[in-house]
Amino acid sequence: MVCRNFILPENCKPCLFSFCAIYFTLSELEKKIEALTAQLASTKEQEDGISKWIDLVKQFSSPSALTAEMLNTLIEKIIVHEATKDADGKRTQEIEIFYRFVGKID
Repeated sequence: MVCRNFILPENCKPCLFSFCAIYFTLSELEKKIEALTAQLASTKEQEDGISKWIDLVKQFSSPSALTAEMLNTLIEKIIVHEATKDADGKRTQEIEIFYRFVGKID
């Protein structure tokens, strides 16, 4: 008789086999709980970041001009990639903007 990774003798009582099966089922459930708990923590962290972002945006809800203070408050970093030219000579350049607490928004 085989119980997952263990080989039980043929004269093993069914209740021991059942116990073994229950033990491994519980072990698998504990692993799933651990993974889901980590996923929940990550989701909560993202939710907190979004809430902080919303609070920052509310400070600048109706700006009349773009100011250095506004940029420094809302933007974490800006990445400017090397410019390229296509066959027609048209120049393109990718710019990525990463906002505080929420990262890059596509």
